[in-house]
Amino acid sequence: MGGMDKKLGDKVHITEEVVKAAASNWKSGREVVVLLLNHKGDKIQTTERVVVEIARNFNEKVITLLLERNSGRVRVTEEVVKAAVANEWNGKDILILLLDQERGEVKVTEEIIKAAAANGRNGKEVMALLLDRRSGSIKIDDQYMWTVELLDIGYTDGQIVDLLFETVLDSPWIYFQPTATQYTAIDENHHLDGCIHQLHAPLSHCFNGATVKSSQIDQEVLVRRHIEELCGLGGITPSRETSSWNGSIQFEEQNSVAFISYAYKIPITNTIGDVISHLIRVVEKFITAARTVQNAGFCCNSFTVLRRCSIDKHGTASQVKLVCLKFSLAMAVLECLTTLETLHGGGADLDSELKCLLNASYNILVPIGFVQNLSKSGTDLLQHVFHIASLAIQYLCIGFLSYSQAHIGHIQPFFLDTTLQQIMLLGMSTSTESNAYLQGYLVRLTCLDGMIQNPVFVFCEMGSESSQFTQTNERFDVSASLEDVLDTWGPGELVFTGQHTNSPFAIKLSGGYIQHPVLDEKYHWHNLLEISSRIPLDLRKEVLIGSLIHVNVSCSNDEDECWKKTGNMREELGTYRDYFQVTENQIALQGGPDHLAVTMNRFYWGVRVSFCTGVAQRVRLRELVADMLPVFQKIFNSKEEQERWLDLEKNHSILETFRDNSPNQMTVLKWLNGLPKELHSFVHQLVRQVLTALKDTGLTPDRKYFSVAWLQEGLINRGLQIPLSGRTDWMVILADSDDCATFAYISGDCLETESIKCRGKNSTWENQILLLETAVLCPGMSSWALSHEGTYHFRKLDNLFWVKAQKNKVDTRIPSTLTKLAVIESIPQSIKHRLLLSEETKGKQRLRERELSQVTAETVFIVPKHNR
Repeated sequence: MGGMDKKLGDKVHITEEVVKAAASNWKSGREVVVLLLNHKGDKIQTTERVVVEIARNFNEKVITLLLERNSGRVRVTEEVVKAAVANEWNGKDILILLLDQERGEVKVTEEIIKAAAANGRNGKEVMALLLDRRSGSIKIDDQYMWTVELLDIGYTDGQIVDLLFETVLDSPWIYFQPTATQYTAIDENHHLDGCIHQLHAPLSHCFNGATVKSSQIDQEVLVRRHIEELCGLGGITPSRETSSWNGSIQFEEQNSVAFISYAYKIPITNTIGDVISHLIRVVEKFITAARTVQNAGFCCNSFTVLRRCSIDKHGTASQVKLVCLKFSLAMAVLECLTTLETLHGGGADLDSELKCLLNASYNILVPIGFVQNLSKSGTDLLQHVFHIASLAIQYLCIGFLSYSQAHIGHIQPFFLDTTLQQIMLLGMSTSTESNAYLQGYLVRLTCLDGMIQNPVFVFCEMGSESSQFTQTNERFDVSASLEDVLDTWGPGELVFTGQHTNSPFAIKLSGGYIQHPVLDEKYHWHNLLEISSRIPLDLRKEVLIGSLIHVNVSCSNDEDECWKKTGNMREELGTYRDYFQVTENQIALQGGPDHLAVTMNRFYWGVRVSFCTGVAQRVRLRELVADMLPVFQKIFNSKEEQERWLDLEKNHSILETFRDNSPNQMTVLKWLNGLPKELHSFVHQLVRQVLTALKDTGLTPDRKYFSVAWLQEGLINRGLQIPLSGRTDWMVILADSDDCATFAYISGDCLETESIKCRGKNSTWENQILLLETAVLCPGMSSWALSHEGTYHFRKLDNLFWVKAQKNKVDTRIPSTLTKLAVIESIPQSIKHRLLLSEETKGKQRLRERELSQVTAETVFIVPKHNR
């Protein structure tokens, strides 16, 4: 090399091409670059591309030489860092050298994370180094600031790197360890006790959850996960061994659209045995999922799906139909497949059994609009039968997954980090161009949207020439039997008159009612019950439920122009009538065993806030109602109402009963059933009015305030708004969650703790809550206790809330204190879903507030940090 050194002179310039050429010479390329740097190092123009190529292809010795020969002239840009982290052999050492000499800031971006994730040899070490240097020259890009917050609450660099890399490499899949399951046949005649399907007399008028088991909430979560694992996405669940997959899924539009296919790369005549075995495996898992739900007491012998019936081109509302599918349909498909498995080698009965499978599959698909095609023969018949069977099986799996969430909202099983807005079921096709297929997507309903308050997932049969659904503002009426409506969106209650206890004239769902229409054929869900209309309902008759007025989405009116033209007509809005003038007395009604009474007796959904001390406490709804009733009785207008209240107060001890916390307390339901019919209905009315008045309390939608009702002197629409900032930002824990709701109100009781005392007579309200007494538990764990200095998290509807537990070492009788560590709202939804699934294995246990009185939980104080 010495001779070459002398010959180089000034003829050779180190460029990107020269470095690339040297890098391709695995035998002596490094020596060539070292020679060039030694000979001409201080004269090199260190362009970004030159540094990038050296960082990507060589070791720390070459980088050291480059930095020495070009002191202060090597800039560490995003492209340079990407190249360094991609260096599989020397990335970490090179990155250390580059960061040590860089005086400016280096930002960790998505592209850098992707480059590190692609480095299979030392990418994790390199990424951990970048996170470790975050307090120095490294700056985390804004979209990844949540990583810093996770580090601050105890996550390790390695845990966060794993999370980042899994997202980059695996998304949208979240791989998991499957649960070992054994095929279990369904009970084709199974019915829950007192279910809506067997109603012949008014023995029980409340369905699907009137009796709440202490473990039901946790059980629902476990059952839902079991359904998702067994049904997958059309029978497909992720595994790193792709050869074990039951098909393939392609994702588009940022992973929000899934194309599900069972297609094989070789002709079906050569793979018929594999196809049959695969379909049997998927159907058996679906049937096992259905039996799991039956055993858990969550469904009978059928489930429902929503099908789009028509596409109205004139702007008026179209319809979706609620279709009931018996589980026996899946058993029929399995029986045909099992028979075919023994015949696929050939034989006279093969065509007969193929047509049997085709008919069994069409029995599933025809109710959603499929037209039967029975004219195929030979290889065409074979391909057609298994395509239709595949579609039917995919449809069963996705439909049951949707049913398990009452068809509300997008589809997102636990093994996906992204929500699915659309699903294409392709059967055995590979695209939407060759065969009929099914499309599933989200639409909004008309009047039932007021009950559901979310889009619903519907299916539509599509031909090869059909145009796919595109999102519009169109809304849909629902065609369904009221029996299926109750089964899908229950719990609900049947409403009877006092004189006719065999024929309900209304059903109650989610605080609203469906009654027989008087002037129109269309049924309607509304939050007020029309007393004058008592036409009996036929629960099995298919009816149309929708709005009497529809939105014409084709209208071309310009709202701004209309606003301008009516300027001289607009006036200041006036006041509205009092709430109770709008609410009618419903004394003549009888609701049967009361679902609301059970809820009141068992659920800790109330939060009473002491005006004097600012201490808050979780209470059962029965205690909340007891605190509120004296306020409501002051606005009774009629003499009859006042007399009923006095009767309840003096002769039936209503307030004492509702406030009773003794171990042998009488349940609200038992107390109610002991009242005369008129008083029973009157209490019914009062309780609903109390909860209606408090329904908008709790965290405001913009998450800026915590609203607390303050009902005094007959005013039932007044309250306080506590800003969530500074000392009160911890109160986001009182947001509604999938575990617990919140009805908050100001109490005149002076609630004190060891550290927070009475502030004296007529003290000024400081507009903050200083402490919350509640009780927490760890879902799914029977034997459990908080550990000192342990880190835990609460799961709210739109974020995660981390706390640290502090136990009193002097007096163990004093409740543990939970202090806020972080509320990380910046975590992307896809990361949050992945993080939640792995929380238990990461050592961060989930807590939830106790909501049922029968559940064993640990009492705690939740406070801001400075209140400890």
